[in-house]
Amino acid sequence: MFRKQLTPFLFAATAISATSNAYTEGALPFSQDRDAAVYFLKPIFSIIDCESGGVIEDGDVDEHFTDLFFYNDRDQSRAIVESEFVRARSKETKQQSAFVFKMMDTDSNGFVTPQEYRHYVSFAINAADKDKNGELYAEELLDDNKSQKIDTSVSQKPIMESHIHSGESAPHLYVHDKEKSVPLSSQQVKSKHE
Repeated sequence: MFRKQLTPFLFAATAISATSNAYTEGALPFSQDRDAAVYFLKPIFSIIDCESGGVIEDGDVDEHFTDLFFYNDRDQSRAIVESEFVRARSKETKQQSAFVFKMMDTDSNGFVTPQEYRHYVSFAINAADKDKNGELYAEELLDDNKSQKIDTSVSQKPIMESHIHSGESAPHLYVHDKEKSVPLSSQQVKSKHE
C-alpha cells in the first residue's frame, strides 16, 4: 500500500527532474514552499478578496475558481499548459512561473487540471499563512525586511476581468475531491536537482 501511494510522487519528481534542465544547483527560483506560494498569490489576491477586506480564506477561492482557472486556461481546454500559465503571468519571470507550474502539475503530464489547480491554490494559501490561523492577510504576503503594501483594491482586477468578462462565459468546472493531488514541494523539486 505504501509503495502504491509513493509511486506518483516518485514519478512526478523524476519527470520534473528530466524536464527542468534549466535549473542548476543553487539557481532554483524558490527555496521554500512559502516563497512559491507568495509568488503565486500576489497577482490574484485582489481577485479572491473581492470584498477588498485584505484577507482571504481557502473557501473564498470557490466563488472565483472558474474565473481564475480560465484566466490561465486561455484556450478553454480545461487544462492549463505551461505556456498559458507563463503568458498569464507575464510580469513575472518565466523561470519562476515555470517552477510553480511544475509544482502544480503533480502527475507531470504537462497539463494542470482544475483539480490540480484548486489543490495548489489551497496549498499556496496555507503555505503563505504565516500565523497558520486559516486566514491569509495581505500583509502576510510581504517580505519581512521590506516595507511594502499589497494593493487590495481593484488594481489587478481590470487586467483579469478584461479577459474574464470579455463577453464570453467560461465553461463551468466541477472539481472533484476524489482525484486529490498533492502539490510537489519546492524541496521535492530542488532535491532532484542537487
